[in-house]
Amino acid sequence: MSLFLLTIFFLLGVSPSADADYQTGYFTYCGYTLPDFPELPPITAEIEKADKGNIHGYVIDNEGGPISGVLISIEYKEFKFFRTTGNEGFYKIEGIPVGVYEVSATRVGYYPVIKRDIEINKDDFTRVDFELERPPDFKERISTDPPLIDFKETGKESG
Repeated sequence: MSLFLLTIFFLLGVSPSADADYQTGYFTYCGYTLPDFPELPPITAEIEKADKGNIHGYVIDNEGGPISGVLISIEYKEFKFFRTTGNEGFYKIEGIPVGVYEVSATRVGYYPVIKRDIEINKDDFTRVDFELERPPDFKERISTDPPLIDFKETGKESG
């Protein structure tokens, strides 16, 4: 059984031995039958075997305040590592294969920033901080309008 399925079982609180049919490669949850997934793609196996390092840092605005919810991403071939910053603007990504990368920071309402030639070393933390700037004409809009969907009764429009 694949690691993916074991993760799904864990998250759903399902015992794989009770609900899985190992002969056919299918498992059942809440009356739905889903196929087992193939083994992990080659890129995942390559990442598992590689020497790894880590990256961390802070994201602030041009006034020095922390920015939460910033997406930090690192692309390794066709695989992406990503995290979002917390309330203090801090992020940490672990288990990145050793190498030289572009690291990007993006958030709605700010100009994106890309830092190039960031070196990740084996068993080390590389610190990469970002300062994001808002466009001069950007205004946050806080809506007091009712939502279009009534979340109490899914699928019904409000109004």
